[in-house]
Amino acid sequence: MAQPFDKTSQGGALAKVLRGTTRGGAIQEIEALLSDAERVTDVGVERVQDVAGRHGVDLARRLRTPRTHLYRRFLQHCLLDHHLSEDESRDIAHLRELLCLDAADAARVHDEVSRQVYGEAVDQVLDDQQLDPEEEEFLSQLRGKLAIPDEVANALLAEGVQRARQRFFSKSAARASVFLTSQEAPLQLVGASQGSIEGAVNDALEQACRAVPRLHWIEVSKIRGEVTEGRVTEWQVELKAWLDPED
Repeated sequence: MAQPFDKTSQGGALAKVLRGTTRGGAIQEIEALLSDAERVTDVGVERVQDVAGRHGVDLARRLRTPRTHLYRRFLQHCLLDHHLSEDESRDIAHLRELLCLDAADAARVHDEVSRQVYGEAVDQVLDDQQLDPEEEEFLSQLRGKLAIPDEVANALLAEGVQRARQRFFSKSAARASVFLTSQEAPLQLVGASQGSIEGAVNDALEQACRAVPRLHWIEVSKIRGEVTEGRVTEWQVELKAWLDPED
């Protein structure tokens, strides 16, 4: 299993501050040990303690932030496929021991990474503005694997819906805040169909109605047709859409 450790890693801002110090050297050498190992469990606690000792560092008391950063990177790597194997679970537990992370720090990292992974998965399934039964089941299983409480998962899903809506509005000529609060500002839409003008209109409306279910009126402002060998092979339309004035 490839590991997210690099013996030549320069780290982040903290690593730049620590570079050249005994503390920075300790973290870099520990990461080099992890990088050289095939598995995290192949690195013994004694070897890590020897490194820390040579650099005059008490890992249980110092370097909390860079130790937590190494742990977070490995956990993110393990969850790339949304699954933790038994080997990965053992590696994670061993890494926590190697880095002298207490239960509170490890739990905080797990919570942060789990929320990040679940939020990214929500964005992926809502890319088309809808959540079909298979995608809903996928999120349910992922929620269980990540041990995310229902209320947290529901909040993350609601945030994902808002992000999906914002992505939709970013592709249109209307600003979400203006369109949703005004009865006069129209939403500009485009659609295409090889079959008919009606199909092109429905193509334009399909994703829009997922983002804004309250759409009520449309006006076809432009109709175009691509002609090949004397026949229309694709209809293209531009629409203006409004909310129900009584909402």
